[in-house]
Amino acid sequence: DYDTLLTNCRELESSHRIDGEKLQEYIQITDQVIELNEQTLKELEQRHKKISSALHDQRMKEIEHKQEIVDLMYRDLVQKESVKDKNMIDDEPNELITWDEHREKSDGGWDKKPGFYERKNENLSWT
Repeated sequence: DYDTLLTNCRELESSHRIDGEKLQEYIQITDQVIELNEQTLKELEQRHKKISSALHDQRMKEIEHKQEIVDLMYRDLVQKESVKDKNMIDDEPNELITWDEHREKSDGGWDKKPGFYERKNENLSWT
């Protein structure tokens, strides 16, 4: 009947009501949870900043180290090229040839100089 249904509804409603004391306790607990979450978030943000900063510093050190290696390789290459240029005469290797020998070679070679064979023939007559 209608009265029984109405009574059951009122009992159900009153059983789900929270009194003022429990409501205050619930609000305090919720506030504490929010505060802890905010602290945790701040700590996580600080950790993130520290880690990001450390990673950035590490990357910069790696980049600087790689740049030093590239600079050393470049200097070595430039030095080798300058040594190579010093050892080249008219784009020919000059490993064991002196400048005088190069001039003699460009004049036709030391055995092509006038009088070379005459002296050689003179020396042969001694034997």
